[in-house]
Amino acid sequence: MANARKILKEHVADMVPADGVVHCRGDELTFDSMEAFGRHVDALLSRPPRSRGEAVADVLATHLGEPDLLPEESFAVTVGDDGRIRCGCGWTGSAGVDADEWREHLADAILEALGRVE
Repeated sequence: MANARKILKEHVADMVPADGVVHCRGDELTFDSMEAFGRHVDALLSRPPRSRGEAVADVLATHLGEPDLLPEESFAVTVGDDGRIRCGCGWTGSAGVDADEWREHLADAILEALGRVE
């Protein structure tokens, strides 16, 4: 999977009602429908990584998020009110703060991504 956050941030649809076409901001392509634009984005999201480095970078971006100037907005890993770790990908730990469980989850994601390198 390519870095979903980056793809979704860059590839935004601009619809022009007058001409009935959809423009993609990410790569300047034009589509005749939102459905066609959606297939374009789906293809980008499902593309396997091209290298081991890209695979690891994609996993880190998906699970850790992006650095932010505001410390409270930095990175996507949080601890909820219930004490469970919440990963940027949506995964939630099964017990209280268990960094080892989260690291295992992250390692599994990295290994899975490395297995999909073309």
